[in-house]
Formats: sequence, structure tokens, C-alpha cells
Amino acid sequence: MIPPVATAVLDVRLLPGQNPADFLAELNRVVDDSAVTFRPQGPNWPATESSTETELFRAIEAVAHARHPNALVTTPMLAGFTDSHHFRRLGIASYGVGPFR
Repeated sequence: MIPPVATAVLDVRLLPGQNPADFLAELNRVVDDSAVTFRPQGPNWPATESSTETELFRAIEAVAHARHPNALVTTPMLAGFTDSHHFRRLGIASYGVGPFR
């Protein structure tokens, strides 16, 4: 038996500067099926990022390189949730630190 209704939840993270409405329009264009409806759920806020040109980031790099001179210090997207967007909107640089070799 084929059910009359199916639902799915898409967990999407937009890039900084990407417009949520434009993303939804593109999703509708790609799926191109009038029987499929996309509806945002929960709170939505714009993607944020912190500059790597700050004293804080330079300090993180210095400490990492002091212990591991060839360490790659970068700002990867985290797989989990973070409250950093609240701090960034207040102008506070926020970085997820994952000190893995």
C-alpha cells in the first residue's frame, strides 16, 4: 500500500549572506512538483561568521602553533548546534574550538 501523505524534515544550514527566501525558491525550482510543499519550521536566523582577522583568532593560532607548529587552524562548520549567532549579532567574535590533531 502506498500512503496518501509523506513528510520529511530537511535540516539546512545556509551560508553567510545566503537569503532563506531565495533558497526556498531554488528548492521549489529543483523539485518542480506542485504536490510537494516546503514549509520552514522553528526559528530562522541568518547565518553568521566571525572574521579570522581578530586578536582572538591570532591568539588561538599562536597557542596551536606553539604546541604543534604545522597545525592547520581553520573555522570549519560544526555538525552540531551553537549559540554563536547570538554573540555574533552583538559584535562578539565566536569560534568553535575542536582541538583535534
